[in-house]
Amino acid sequence: MPGTVTDERASRAGLLRQAAVTLAAFVVAGVVAAGCWFWWWSPAPETHTYLIDGGRPFFEPDQQFRSTGLYLAVAVPLGLVLGAIFLWIHDHDELVTLGLVVGSAIVAGLVMVGVGALIGPGEPAPIDLTADYPDGYPSVQAALRASPVAWFLGFPGGALVGSVLVLVGFPGDAAVRRVDPAAVDVPPSGQQPVSHDA
Repeated sequence: MPGTVTDERASRAGLLRQAAVTLAAFVVAGVVAAGCWFWWWSPAPETHTYLIDGGRPFFEPDQQFRSTGLYLAVAVPLGLVLGAIFLWIHDHDELVTLGLVVGSAIVAGLVMVGVGALIGPGEPAPIDLTADYPDGYPSVQAALRASPVAWFLGFPGGALVGSVLVLVGFPGDAAVRRVDPAAVDVPPSGQQPVSHDA
């Protein structure tokens, strides 16, 4: 019994350590991805055109789409690589690892959006169209933002694909053991193999 309790504590501590490392790696990746996203997107689109209703700045649809497209172009490959790495390293319980990877990837996507909003231009404010502007309407820059759908498709989608590729193409010891319990039961050098039929 004492040995079982010790094993459970060690297993729990190992799981917490794995969760902390996975989350930290994805958070750092989200910060780095935000910097890459901002660098690739810059310079910010500008406009001096405003909507009659509300005086909000008007940006062409392709300018808005470009921001979301670049978000996905950075987040998906990075999520894919990290998902594959963590599934490769932590192959003892694939479902737990997959859950940690996808959950951490969602956090990374939100971190990327948040940091991108901090380092990019602020959200342009509407203007009073009835005011007098001797030099014409002021030019404003677009904010760095992505569609909310992209938040949950970028990092998590890439991480999920990377994880599945590893699970399918390179099954770990746990997956092999479920198919053939003796397949990974390799004795140390110099010892005789143990027969499961005895």
